[in-house]
Amino acid sequence: MVSLADSLGMHDYHTLYDDGSNAALKKTRPNPNQLKVGDVVNDPPAKGKVHKKPADRALKFAIKPKKPPKLRIVVVDGDGQPQSGKNWQLTAPKVVKGTTKKDGLIEIPDFDPQQKNGALEVEWQKTKAAKPAKPPKEKEIKKPTYPRPIKADEFTDDPPTAPTAVDDIMQFTLKIGSMPPFSEDTGTRSRLHNLGFPCKPDSDGPTTQKSVKAYQRSRLKQKTPSGVLADIRNDARDKHDNP
Repeated sequence: MVSLADSLGMHDYHTLYDDGSNAALKKTRPNPNQLKVGDVVNDPPAKGKVHKKPADRALKFAIKPKKPPKLRIVVVDGDGQPQSGKNWQLTAPKVVKGTTKKDGLIEIPDFDPQQKNGALEVEWQKTKAAKPAKPPKEKEIKKPTYPRPIKADEFTDDPPTAPTAVDDIMQFTLKIGSMPPFSEDTGTRSRLHNLGFPCKPDSDGPTTQKSVKAYQRSRLKQKTPSGVLADIRNDARDKHDNP
């Protein structure tokens, strides 16, 4: 609704969404940001205003500009817990930096309503440089012993790769305005994917069933998960849309 209202030159989406001609759609789609292909949105006629003023003096008329929307993202961990104090940077479609709030919220004001794609980086952790290990101090062998003592410098295995600053950054590709309604299977799968249980939004199969079962075990604490998408629909909506 936001992008549609903007393309029609309206002040904000309420002019379109709250119009009586779209009352039936509003009842079916309680979230104005989630429409389905095939939904019919009526463009109400423009409502002009007439102001009667004397013509023998200079007059000023103030016209309200369009009200740009906000882009809001909530960052959570694998258990669904909000991540506060994380440094983030939106790199596309514009560059904005900040820190997640206590509830994990990222809020970007004055966002272009016609933008459909974005890129986000979140600093998940801060890796400290590893201190060089001190070589072990070898004991002096004064007598022959059996079995022969082991010397650490005789083992030449490569040390494990230490994490670097690159490993601290998580990158997300954003599909803005593409979330289907929760009542659709595509909407449930999309929410499941965003909550950290990978599956393809447009297809159902073994991967989706596996993700549904994992969600039921970890989030719903079910010992015998069904793997049925409909069984998690409402819960996934609540956790995704109202974190």
